[in-house]
Amino acid sequence: MSVIVWGAITYDGRTTHKWGKGKINSAKYYSLLQESLMPLIEDNYWFVQNNAPVHKSAQTMAWRDEKGINTSCWPAQSPDMNIIENIWRDVKVLLRKNLANCKTPEQLYKRFEEAYYSIPTERIQNLYSTIPKRLKTVIKSKGTL
Repeated sequence: MSVIVWGAITYDGRTTHKWGKGKINSAKYYSLLQESLMPLIEDNYWFVQNNAPVHKSAQTMAWRDEKGINTSCWPAQSPDMNIIENIWRDVKVLLRKNLANCKTPEQLYKRFEEAYYSIPTERIQNLYSTIPKRLKTVIKSKGTL
C-alpha cells in the first residue's frame, strides 16, 4: 500500500501538504503547485525539486516559466543537497514505528500526517543553516558528492 505526498518546507517550518493515490501527471502536478506553492512565493526565493519526470516535463516547465518561478533541480532523493529529503527520511523512520493496524491508504495518510507534523521547526531551521556548507562542499568537489 502506498500514497503520494507532496509537501514543502520553508525556514519557518513545514507547509501544508497534499496527498493522493495512484500516479501523478504533469497536469495534476502543476495544479498542485498552483494551489499549494503559489501562496508561499515571496521575493528572492528558490523552489528546489528533484529531477522526477513530472518535475521536468514540458508542461510543468512551461507553467513554471509562465509563473516566473525560480527553480533549482537536484538529483532525485539527494539528502546532500535537497534538505527536504532529510525531513522525508525522518517521517519514514517515524512511520515505520506506527504502521501496525494500518490497513487503508487513509489510515496510512493519517499516520503520515502525525509524523510530518511532529517534526520540530528547529529541525528544519537547523537543516537550512547547513545549506552554505553543503554548497561549498559541492563547489569544492567540482559537482560530485
